[in-house]
Amino acid sequence: MKNLIPLFVALVTLTSGLSAKPIICVNGLNYAYMFATTCPPVSNPNVSDVTETTATITWESGGNETQWLYLVVEGDSTSPSVSDDAWVLTTSDTLHLDSLSEGRFYRIWIKADCGNGLMSNANHVDLALGRLHLTF
Repeated sequence: MKNLIPLFVALVTLTSGLSAKPIICVNGLNYAYMFATTCPPVSNPNVSDVTETTATITWESGGNETQWLYLVVEGDSTSPSVSDDAWVLTTSDTLHLDSLSEGRFYRIWIKADCGNGLMSNANHVDLALGRLHLTF
């Protein structure tokens, strides 16, 4: 008969500011990071197909993520709330925004969701909707 050795395994997440670093602990000893500890932000956010009340927003993935969160804020907020429940999950790197209001300024925030609760910093693109009236 073989002797059984108790094995205690725990997944521990060390949090510092807004970044989390999961590690594996076995019998009280910490082992190498087993998961990604960074989530690259999206890049090159772009606005196209703008009308008086609609716009299309696109961006490039920062890594291998397949989900993003976006937040449409009216005005020029300097940074969105990290815990804001208004963030919307999407699996497409293209947003078709409608029901926007003419004559308004919007800031669209986008961040990557790398899974396991790991999010990137948010990038944004600005959008001003209005008509240009020219007199000749």
